[in-house]
Amino acid sequence: TKGTVFDYYVDKDNVKLEEWGRIVPVTEFDSKEMSMTEVTVPTPETVSAQSFIEGFLKVNHAPLLVGNSGCGKTQICKGLLKKLNPQEYTYQTINFNYYTDSPLLQAMLEKPLEKKAGREYGPPAKLKLIYYIDDMNMPQLDV
Repeated sequence: TKGTVFDYYVDKDNVKLEEWGRIVPVTEFDSKEMSMTEVTVPTPETVSAQSFIEGFLKVNHAPLLVGNSGCGKTQICKGLLKKLNPQEYTYQTINFNYYTDSPLLQAMLEKPLEKKAGREYGPPAKLKLIYYIDDMNMPQLDV
């Protein structure tokens, strides 16, 4: 349905509500240079979702995207992660599957970290580390 509060963003310059469709960027795609799986085609829905996720990241909060299978959560996140400033952020993608258990998860979480001082670990340099965990519902229960 159109016309709900979710179809609009606050345009700070004009101090009014505008439709997300007004800020959807044009996508250039050359099949000789890149695969279609590497491209996130912006739509009003993807632009709004990425905008909200960026807002969460700016204030150091972790967003959680929930939705039906195939609705675009993975592609939205991958598109956003590729856009992030590499001088400020780094990210680790963790894909869960049925066999992911807690020792494997811990190893994957520790992989991008480096020793800082004493018992402190963190991302390289002064970067902020984002863990992107895909398919959280997949693992079997640890017993």
